[in-house]
Amino acid sequence: MSDIVKILLVAFFSSSLFAQEIDRNLTSLDSIVAIVNEGVVLNSQLNSQIQIVTERAKKDGFALPSEEIVKEQILEQLILEEIQLQRADGIGIRVSDQMLNGAISLIAEQNNTTFERLPDQLKKDGIDYGDFRRDLRKQLILDQLRDIDVIGRINASDRELNQCLEVVENNIINESQYNLSHILISVPEAATADEFDNSRNE
Repeated sequence: MSDIVKILLVAFFSSSLFAQEIDRNLTSLDSIVAIVNEGVVLNSQLNSQIQIVTERAKKDGFALPSEEIVKEQILEQLILEEIQLQRADGIGIRVSDQMLNGAISLIAEQNNTTFERLPDQLKKDGIDYGDFRRDLRKQLILDQLRDIDVIGRINASDRELNQCLEVVENNIINESQYNLSHILISVPEAATADEFDNSRNE
């Protein structure tokens, strides 16, 4: 385990002083399944992702690995996502409401609906609109982080890098293609355990 990223998995958060402090500040009862630096992954987040993946697998007609493997892999993904979001926050990556609404409008258009009607369509699919906005904001932040990482590996002048950063910020919405069923986790049909694992790394 890396000394830089210290991840403490907890079975009972009451046994950790740090987790106890976090628990006192929680507005609703929930349990912590992982502590990632100064952030946490909650059991509710894990269960929500598991439910989404399971329901999509049933809908699309493909088999998932065992419940234990699915849970472990989704937890790993949530931990990695939290690490990336903390890094993005540390370097000042932000997604404004205007940028988020622009992305939602694009998603609505791609799914043959409008920005105003999208919440009702999501509701019919069992997706909370508030959760949808939160998850999409995270995805846009991670997209910008990945683009900046790519730019950082390019041998270019400071001026060229700054111009690229401006392009990333201005065009991230138009460059991203989202389908409502692919917002969270995408796996191929008839996925094996190895394929499910590979889908987390793409």
